[in-house]
Formats: sequence, structure tokens, C-alpha cells
Amino acid sequence: MEQEPLQGGGDAVAYLSEIVAGRRRRVAAEGAELGEPVPGSRRQPLVPLVPWAGESDGGAGAPLLICEIKRRSPSRGAIAPGLDAVGQARRYAAAGVRAVSVLTEPDHFGGALADLIAVKEACPHLSVLRKDFLLDERDLEVSYRAGADAVLLLAACLSTDELDRLYRRALALGMTPLVEVHDDADLAKARAVRPLLTGINSRDLTTFAVDTTLPARLRPAVDWPTRLLFESGIHCAEDAAFARSAGFDGVLVGEAVVRRPELVAELHAVLSADRIAGAGAATGAGTAASACGAERAPGAPIAGGAPAVDGAGAVDGAGAATEVGAATEVGVAAEVGAAAEVGAATEVGAATEVGAAAGTGGAATGTGGAAGARMAADTDQPAGVGSAAVPTGAVAAAGVAAVATAGTATGADAALGAGTSAPKRGLFWARVFAARHRLAGSGRPMVKVCGISNRADAELAVELGADLLGFILAPAPRRARPEAIRALADLPVLKVGVVVNDVSEALPLLRDGCLDALQLHGDEQPGECYEIAFPYYKALRVGAPAGLDAEGAYRCPRVLLDAYSPAARGGTGVRVADDLLARRAAGEGVRPLWLAGGMGPDNVAAVIRTHAPELIDASSRLEAEPGRKDHAKLRAFFQAVEAAGAATNTTGRTV
Repeated sequence: MEQEPLQGGGDAVAYLSEIVAGRRRRVAAEGAELGEPVPGSRRQPLVPLVPWAGESDGGAGAPLLICEIKRRSPSRGAIAPGLDAVGQARRYAAAGVRAVSVLTEPDHFGGALADLIAVKEACPHLSVLRKDFLLDERDLEVSYRAGADAVLLLAACLSTDELDRLYRRALALGMTPLVEVHDDADLAKARAVRPLLTGINSRDLTTFAVDTTLPARLRPAVDWPTRLLFESGIHCAEDAAFARSAGFDGVLVGEAVVRRPELVAELHAVLSADRIAGAGAATGAGTAASACGAERAPGAPIAGGAPAVDGAGAVDGAGAATEVGAATEVGVAAEVGAAAEVGAATEVGAATEVGAAAGTGGAATGTGGAAGARMAADTDQPAGVGSAAVPTGAVAAAGVAAVATAGTATGADAALGAGTSAPKRGLFWARVFAARHRLAGSGRPMVKVCGISNRADAELAVELGADLLGFILAPAPRRARPEAIRALADLPVLKVGVVVNDVSEALPLLRDGCLDALQLHGDEQPGECYEIAFPYYKALRVGAPAGLDAEGAYRCPRVLLDAYSPAARGGTGVRVADDLLARRAAGEGVRPLWLAGGMGPDNVAAVIRTHAPELIDASSRLEAEPGRKDHAKLRAFFQAVEAAGAATNTTGRTV
């Protein structure tokens, strides 16, 4: 886990409470404007935070990159104390960024409402998110007048009722509310509101540490139609690739792009890619990978995976439909705002006279739009508050509604295509964590059956409950032919190509979606893996305590531990020694255990009981001969796995 020390010490939860309490004191003394000369009415048109379908960048299906203007933070201290907000916003815009986040909290983040006002006036074409600890409706109205197009609503700081009220009010004003969650308690609040845009933050507010697997672990519990934003912990292109592969539609990046502006282009390349299988040439991965190595100490997690979007605008995992822009592109808001389940969208979308030129960002359409109408009703201001272009904000809010309502799948497995004959491509880590979520509390680990080379074995493994199939693409008795792997692409299970230093056969299969990830089982060094391919995870052969030390240097979310043998790389039937696994488990910050080597029907139950692995990988001890499974052994193996899981669950231990 990547640890970021809390400056000044103290308990993080108490510290968060202190920030909120301090803000309440400021508001009581200075008003919601915090002593700033906020305009009495909005001067700039609202610009949608969520891209529109039909635009040149792919529209509603396009990934979202929000870059932050940030001078300091409680966890990292000073970042850029003299940062010029307008200059930074212009640098982002020049790099192709369309949305910026402006921190306006003064005491702990060095921000100011004046920054937001100045950025919006200098860059009216940008969508500007106000990031602060907003607590009541006055904060939202000030945000609107200051020029915010979107506002952050931090679930950790609000009750469910407060969150719902502020969410509705933000929509009524025409702004996009981004609801940020950090844990299960936050998710419960958000689920009651069903926000159209949800951010999951990698930062644990109980420790102020960053764990970049946290959003991926929480994501399967998001069971309402929404677009998902990955927040915090993005330091390089590989991190953004992991976010995409984990099923997120976009990322919010702060410190990293402030410190290293050239990162913006790298992130944009990754987030805009349809599918990346050999990373280096497509995304400048060599630069990104080395930057990642420089940003984090060895052993810090952890991001790996591949960005992928099926088609020009499909939003894998978040459930957004690509057809949403058909109405909004031509400015017809009637079809867009009718979604009742968006909570407050009925207030915004019910006013269908928003008119033409939605998404133009500045077209004057009159003052009869939903935002103006609702603002008049709710704030005693005239319907024409702000400029004549303000009603585009109503279309903006309606557009957010449309993104989440035009045909979504609810539930992680449904959204990821699980159980269908055509699972979603490119979402390896999303589907891994969905399987993990599905099995949580059952005591049963995920199961990878490796050494598959024919359809009969593959189909039986899937029928018995395999979560992943492994195909050897290296010189070995159980090597799979590429054409055989292509013939199995229809099976609704994750498929992993096992490679040893040579990926020439595997990369075309990965690019074409016949494989979902590569298992790098060779001599790949930590800084090389991202350049070779992704999604990927590293396999390490462990025969001594020193071998365990190498695990922490790899950035992928999981590392597979296999037994060391001088005779072969895997498939030896040898187990990793129990004392080595016990030594590893006693360490701090270790990843959940992925374990291969020497497991069969006779010993897998003991492995599960003793080591509680998250994933087990079995191959040679399930064979009749190399490359062909013994179906009786395969059935007995899964029976033992299920029985061990049930027994483990009964005793209260969970995987």
C-alpha cells in the first residue's frame, strides 16, 4: 500500500472533522463566500462536465480526464505554493484537457474561491469543478455564481439526507454533482441518492494512506447506473491504464500533473485509447513507467492493467449507453431529462424547452431552460439570472442524466458481461475484482485452471466454476496453439496467456480480445512490465525468503507466487513451502495471496484453510498427460475447493 504521511500527525478521522469544523467556523464568520468578492450573478455559461456524445473525442463514451489546481494538501504538505491558477488551467487546456478541478479550501489546501472565479473567466470553455468541503445549499449557490460547472459532494462529510438534498439542489442549478465515496459507509449513502457521476477515492480517510486497489475493490458494489471516476493515486500512465481496466470512465489527477505537466499528454493518450495491448509504442509507456518508478518507492502499489473501450463510445462497466447523445447532440432535451431514477433529474429534465445547440458550450438559447427556471423557483432570483447562455447548463445537467439512463446494466456482473457468451473486452481487473466481490465471505478463492489446450478441458473447467483459464504460450509440453486459443474466445471466462520473455504470439491475441491479460512468467523487471503488455500480472518463482522481497517492487495489483524449480518455470507440481508463505503473511502491507504450484484434489483444501489465498492456480496435478486434463481429477479438485470454502466460511474466516 502506498503510504502518504499525514502532515502534523494526529488521527485522520479527527483531522477530517477538524477540517469540516474549521470550515463551519469560517462560514459563520465570513459567510458562504468566505470573504471573497463573489459575483452577484453568474457571468459564464455552464459547460457540461461529462462529455457529449457525437463530439470529436467520442462524446458520452469518452473517458473523462479532470486535472486539478492544487497548491498543498494535508497529507503531502506543500506541492506548489505559488501556483498561478489561471496559468495552470491554460496549460491543462493547451494539452487537451476539458475539465479542471479547483480546490477552494484555504486553510489546508491553499485554495480560494478567487481561483475558481479567475479560472472560469479566463477559460470559459473549460468545465470547472469546485472541490471543497461543501455542506449546505448556500455553498452550492455561491459555487454557481462563482462559475462552477460542477461541485464535489463528499459523502464522508454529509448525512444521507444532506447528500440527497445537496445533490438535488446542484442539479436544479444546472451543475453536475460529483459524489465522492471512500468506503462502504459512503457507498450506502450514495446508493440512496443514485448519483449519475460517482468518484471513488483511493485515499483511506481513516489513515490518509493511498491504496490504488481500493476503488477497484469498491467498484463492484456500485449497483446503480452511473459513470465512475477514479480519484487519487494517479501518478503515471500505468495508473490510468489500471483505472480503465478496472472499469472506470475517467480519472481525477491532482498532485502528479501539478508537479509534472507533461504527464497530461500521457494520461490523455491512455484514456483515449480504444485498446492497448503492447503498451510502449502506443502510449509512451517507457517514459511513464520510469516516471512511476521515480514517484514511488519499491514495494508501493500498485496499478496495472489496460485501458479499453469497446467501440467508439461504449462505457464498459459504468453502464452508460453510447446512444445517449443522439438526442443531446441536436439539442433535444425532452428525451434526455425524462429519466425519473436520477433523483433530482426530474427537476432539471422536466423542463424540455432547453432548446438547440446542446453541447456548444456557449450558444445563447434564451432563459427558459431548466436551470434558470428552477433557480428562479428555489432562490427567488429571476429566471434569467446570469447570462443568456446559462440554459446550456440545463442541457449539461440533463446530459449527465442521459449518460446514466439510456440503457444501463445494474450490478457488477451484469455491467461487465459476466455469464454471457460475449464478455466485455479490456476489463480484466474489473472482472477480477467483480469475481472477488461475488465470492467475498464464501471462503472460496478464485480458481485459475492453467495449461488449457483444448475445448473439452476448457468447457469443463468453466462449467465447474473456473474464474480464469491459463494458456501456455512458451516452449512447454502443454503449450497451447494460438489458433486453439482464438477458437475459445467465445467462452465467458477470463483468459490469460502465460509467457516467458517472449510475447510475440501473445500480443496479437491480447489485442484481438482472445486473451484478457498476460501472466509474465519470465525475467521481466518491475520497470519493464508495463512496456511489454497490459493487462498483465507478474509471476514470481519463490524458493527462498529473498524471493519474497522481490514481490513488492512490482506495480501490478497482484503477483502470482509459484514454486521455484531449476527444471522449469511452472507446471512442476512443486508447492511453495508453507514456512515461506507464513513468513510472507506476517509482513506488513502484503497483497492478497495468488498462489500456484503443486495443488491437486488431495491438498488444495489444506492450502485454502492454512493460507486463505485470494486465487489458486492449478495445472499439472490435474492432468492425464501434459496438455490434457483428467476430468475426474478436475471435478474432484473443484469439489475440494468448494468444500474447503464452505468449511472456512462456517468457521468465520473469509478470503
